[in-house]
Amino acid sequence: KERIVQTLKGKLLEVEMEASERLALMHTVRSSADSVSLRSHHQLHNLKSQAGSTQEQLLLHIQDLHLEAKETEERWRKKEASWMQQMEAAVEAAAEREQELHKRIAHMQERMDVA
Repeated sequence: KERIVQTLKGKLLEVEMEASERLALMHTVRSSADSVSLRSHHQLHNLKSQAGSTQEQLLLHIQDLHLEAKETEERWRKKEASWMQQMEAAVEAAAEREQELHKRIAHMQERMDVA
């Protein structure tokens, strides 16, 4: 009986030591997992912060581009209006020159008819 008790105590000691080693390993794994989780949480927070900042920068850039496009469109409208006025003035001047030429031709025709 004594030998069986000693054998069982020996087996119990082995099981307790193995359980203790496994428990220590579990604590190590859990500690590592907690550390990784914490780092991941911080990285995610940083990425979200950077993404928010980038989104704000993009919105500001889009607003700037929109404003620039409006200003450019307005400048082109003014230039187009100016060009139209110049073209109308040139057409009017050409029509006046054409009338003057017709008058000269008619005047020369009259002189030739007289001569």
